[in-house]
Amino acid sequence: MAGCRAVPDGPVCGRRWRSLPVLERVVVIEASAGTGKTFQLSNRYLGLLAHGVPPDAILATTFTRAAAGEIRERILSRLAGAVQSEEAAGELAEQIGMAGLSVNDVRRLLQRTVRRLHRMRIGTLDSFFGQLARSLALELNLPPDWEVVEPSAAGPLVDDAIRVTLRRESRGDLEQLFHRIHRGEAARSIAEALRQTVANFLDAFREAPDEAAWSNFPPGRRCTKATLQQIAEQLQRYQPDEDEQIDPRLVKAVRADAARLRDENWEEMLQRGLLPKIIDDQTTYYSRPIPQRLVRLYRRLARHVRAVVLDELRSATHATYDLLRRFSRHFERTKRRRAVFEFADVPSWLLRLWRQERLARTALQQTAFRMDTPIRHLLLDEFQDTSLLQWWVLEPLVEQVTGASERSSRSNGRCDPMQEGTFFCVGDSKQAIYRWRGGRAGILQELPRLLPNARRRPLNESFRSSGAVIDAVNQICESLADGARKSGAAGDHLLAAQRWVDNFPRHTARYAERPGYAAVEVARVQSETDGAGVDLLRSVAERVRELNDQCGGRTIGVLVRKNDEVAGITYHLRRLGVPCSELGGNPLTDAAPVEAILSALQLATHPADTTARYHVTHSPLGEVVGLSAEATAAQVRRWAAGVRRRLQYDGYDAVLADWAEELEPVCTRRERSRLRQLVRFARAFGDAPLRPDEFVRTVRAQRVPDPTADRICVMTIHQAKGLQFDCAVLVCPERSLAGSPGGVSCVVQQQSPTGPIERVCVYRGQKVQQVLPPELQRMFRDDLQARIIEELNLLYVGLTRAVYALHVIVAPQGKRQGYTKAARWICGGLGVDLVRAGGATADDGQIVAGGEASSATRTLWELGDRKWYREPATCPDRPAAAEDRGTPPAEQTVEPIRFAPRRRSRRGRRVEAPSTIGAGGRVNAASLLGVFDEASLRGRAMHKWCEMVGWWEDGIPSDARLLAAARTELGTTGEDGRLETWLQQWRRLLGAPRIRSLFSREHYCGPDSPLPPEIRDAVVRGTARLEVHNEAPFALADGARIVNGIIDRLVLVRSTDGSVCGADVIDFKTDRVQAGDGPSLRQHVERYTEQLRLYRRAVARLYGLPTEAIACRLVFLESGDVCSVDPQ
Repeated sequence: MAGCRAVPDGPVCGRRWRSLPVLERVVVIEASAGTGKTFQLSNRYLGLLAHGVPPDAILATTFTRAAAGEIRERILSRLAGAVQSEEAAGELAEQIGMAGLSVNDVRRLLQRTVRRLHRMRIGTLDSFFGQLARSLALELNLPPDWEVVEPSAAGPLVDDAIRVTLRRESRGDLEQLFHRIHRGEAARSIAEALRQTVANFLDAFREAPDEAAWSNFPPGRRCTKATLQQIAEQLQRYQPDEDEQIDPRLVKAVRADAARLRDENWEEMLQRGLLPKIIDDQTTYYSRPIPQRLVRLYRRLARHVRAVVLDELRSATHATYDLLRRFSRHFERTKRRRAVFEFADVPSWLLRLWRQERLARTALQQTAFRMDTPIRHLLLDEFQDTSLLQWWVLEPLVEQVTGASERSSRSNGRCDPMQEGTFFCVGDSKQAIYRWRGGRAGILQELPRLLPNARRRPLNESFRSSGAVIDAVNQICESLADGARKSGAAGDHLLAAQRWVDNFPRHTARYAERPGYAAVEVARVQSETDGAGVDLLRSVAERVRELNDQCGGRTIGVLVRKNDEVAGITYHLRRLGVPCSELGGNPLTDAAPVEAILSALQLATHPADTTARYHVTHSPLGEVVGLSAEATAAQVRRWAAGVRRRLQYDGYDAVLADWAEELEPVCTRRERSRLRQLVRFARAFGDAPLRPDEFVRTVRAQRVPDPTADRICVMTIHQAKGLQFDCAVLVCPERSLAGSPGGVSCVVQQQSPTGPIERVCVYRGQKVQQVLPPELQRMFRDDLQARIIEELNLLYVGLTRAVYALHVIVAPQGKRQGYTKAARWICGGLGVDLVRAGGATADDGQIVAGGEASSATRTLWELGDRKWYREPATCPDRPAAAEDRGTPPAEQTVEPIRFAPRRRSRRGRRVEAPSTIGAGGRVNAASLLGVFDEASLRGRAMHKWCEMVGWWEDGIPSDARLLAAARTELGTTGEDGRLETWLQQWRRLLGAPRIRSLFSREHYCGPDSPLPPEIRDAVVRGTARLEVHNEAPFALADGARIVNGIIDRLVLVRSTDGSVCGADVIDFKTDRVQAGDGPSLRQHVERYTEQLRLYRRAVARLYGLPTEAIACRLVFLESGDVCSVDPQ
């Protein structure tokens, strides 16, 4: 929009913000799934813009980059849509609460926003914290070139810090610490034990870096040795009195306890015998009363065992802290030495700065100054996923913003957004599913206490789901506590279920009339030998195939709990011939070619690794890398050294790209996709000096999705958050609702969700927990309830992904399976006997709830219309990128947005492609639209084949490789006939002497060499060498334009000192020029001359060469003509 009149700041319609109640200044929206969170946040943002607030004074944050991009897109698209008509402008005005906006007002607002697009602060909290840290780099003592890497790239940093820790710390001290942590059990290796400790506890250490929190345990009272000996003797001599009606096995159990007491085997004593019953306040043993004299004796013993356990917990927890303190010191030095940090480091720096009272106020003032504009308005999305560290960093900014609002409310009840701040927060504690990543939903629930003037506004009307789906969500969620009770749940499980249900608001559907269906189904038992998990995954795949056949063309989301279930269902679907997209993410090693490449890298590091050697030499990769099974040990060592040297000079991405290209002809479609993902993964590491085995370990630890364009998507529930599907298939998890205790490393205690961590305790099992003091037991109980609630949140997120149809599929249940299964709770709440239903076999056609028969599942409960798919879809045919709009617009034809003609900026440069130079700025429209005629396709294929030729003397790739590369380039698999014909034509053209000479080293040494004589002589003498670069990219600032282009073939002449002394630029053309047609040839050469001269200027500037040292040649493949282009 260059050249338009500048738009001044201030309200676009010339008025100040209308007076609003003071509570509107601080708004906390609790928005259920599908109720339009993004729509509400964009309303607030647009309202602030409309009242004249500059974009850089507004901070809008969300949880992911994709969601941040959607917020930005939503703001711009709503403004662009509102300029179409007065009616659209009026609708926008009503939504943002600013009546009277006209089309001209909205147009001015759009112009102002687009002009300041680069000033908009819309992103993740991590990106905002990065901006803060860069503005305070001096105060934080940061290196000038520091950067933050993705978690997948942090593994080598940890490995390096572990090596430094083991090298510089006393081995004896480390062994003693691990002895305390593991209660005397020997670890497999110190390095591995340290790596596991860091993975489990480093996040807790960042949140609680003070030693006091790791040593905060109540004292215990141990018995003296004499007292213990006395108790042991009394237990050993115990004989029941005549009036004591005991079970005969009691005496045996008591004497076994006496032996354990003498051996001080406290762990076994907590597992067996009478002590666990006494601690649990049980009064009987095998249904017979326990004598009171034994009860009194065991209670004295229980006090001693409690003291022993407390001492062990205190020792293990403090040893963990000491180990983390030592490691973190070396870890911090390693990261500073490399100037590479993790995302979690940034809020830790800022928090330390905030907590220095002398610097905190100055730092905030400096931040506003260095970031040009103070942030006066906070808009926080997905707030339930905010971590403690993130909140502690945000808290001063929140106080600053809300403090201004509170002062204005006390003065006159009004707030001018141009002068005073506002706070707007959106979240949903029912969708808090990232506790394992540090998210604390309690912070959202604590906001009303922290901000007394906050107005809480619930949103429970779904704009996404049909009435049947919402009814199913309500019935399932509201009955979970009843289902838990019927399943036998008690204690913390029942309390957690009741807490969750009490906080669940009843949902409504805006479009209740939409056709919809919901059902709970049980998988049929298909094999007596396979486990229930295998039956479940196979049944889900078969059921999805049936649904796909019924509602073809609709999107189907298959949602599971774990990544291994994603792989299992994807495997079964593909066996059934059902195309699907795998978004859950699995290691790249699930593809055989990737595993072979990783074995080659392992062998490059450890040439004596016989397993890796066997794998490489007995796979197609062996021939590609030049390693045979007959190679001697010395030959393998030389090969490994060559690979390491090439990795060092060319980089991982270049080496792996070459190997992947060679392997593609023998790979399936999915394997080729995985190879390309491996190359992109390697490219993300850049020039990081990784050992090959470190790279292998990093790749193995990274989970990468395998997305395709298929309408069936298989993913984890975490991946599905923010998406929607016409039909959602939720696979009810097999595991306990509390998750696996083995995945819990520690528990923490706080007085409030936003307060400091007062106590950290390493995790111990139920038997140890029951002997602990009440305050410690409460910590473990709170942690258990929090894990159960998060699992119920996952269930809720899965249920609310459906637009029209929801299918909940559960596994067959036996009578002995526990009460902690989600399937039991769901079916129990709906009044379905899952145990009776779970006994059905594949031949049993009984329908429990009258549902439609299926070969894969049985319907236990249903509501709605089974034929919902007969109605045409009114939602997008792909999963939405985030929550639905608050009020979806009616279907209508909208005029496309037309941008103003491009004008040259006074400060910027035009970006052009070399192909438009000399063509009057014309661009082939077909290339922009992706539509190519046969001549264009043929030209692209021949260019690709020329790109694959290095030197003629080194051989030409096989037909199979050339055809595979062309198919990939053209994105086709069904044009083999044409490709083979074109390939034969290309080989014939390549056979022409003048064309073949272009690819020959001898050509540059002969009399017809395009190089200047002195450079040619240097090549002949061996004082200079030739190197070829095919498809060489460049960017050139050429006057008022920036030219981005690719040179088809660039031959460089490099002297022995490494400098470039000459070059040959070759550009292949497939234009239809007949041999001997001089006028046509001259016309084509004239057309491309300016393009070649531009290439010459680019090479001259890149390598510091005079233009006379650079040859430029046009090669017309059809006629076999090679034409030189002279310098200007």
